[in-house]
Amino acid sequence: MKKTVIHSRLETKKNARNRGIYEHFNQHYLHVSELRQGVNIDYIVDLAVLKPESHYVIHIPWNWLVISALAIGVFAGLLTHVLFNPDMRTILIFFPLLLMLFVFVILALRQFVIAYERKCVFLSRYAAYPILEIPFESRNKERFYNFIEQLENQIQISINSRNIPEEVLQAGEMKTLRRLSTKGVLTKHQYNTAKNRIFRKLDTLSDY
Repeated sequence: MKKTVIHSRLETKKNARNRGIYEHFNQHYLHVSELRQGVNIDYIVDLAVLKPESHYVIHIPWNWLVISALAIGVFAGLLTHVLFNPDMRTILIFFPLLLMLFVFVILALRQFVIAYERKCVFLSRYAAYPILEIPFESRNKERFYNFIEQLENQIQISINSRNIPEEVLQAGEMKTLRRLSTKGVLTKHQYNTAKNRIFRKLDTLSDY
């Protein structure tokens, strides 16, 4: 789809292998170009398939946090033992262990930082499934919050201004989910879960 007018744009970057560009264009569409763990993902979302209300999700890698805390505790214990027993034999025995533990702590903390994630999530309208996740941009918080606020407003405007029938919106969401699955944004399991949610909701509505 040709982009004639770009209304707003946000760039995020966590590290060299994780970054993204988000462009709201032609009033009703969002172009997403992401690099996830070194894998390029590029797709377009019609704003009408999204719920206008977003929410924030924080992923804390507790496993690396616990490992780091245990390693720091062992390191502190060994260091204390060496300091209170400063003979050459003790130093020769424990110094290599202290060095290895120090390196391990640094690596564990690094993995914690890499795995820690805060993001803004937009759900699909009918399946209520997360199909747009924008990582928090800590380097420019004000720009990030402004972009999210504008996007929420534009989603609502896109729905109200076009008067799209419910059945068309439902079909559009199914099409979007299928395209995101083929693009690698959603796994096959995630796609089937979201699709089944829509079917269950339609079955419930048909009972009335």
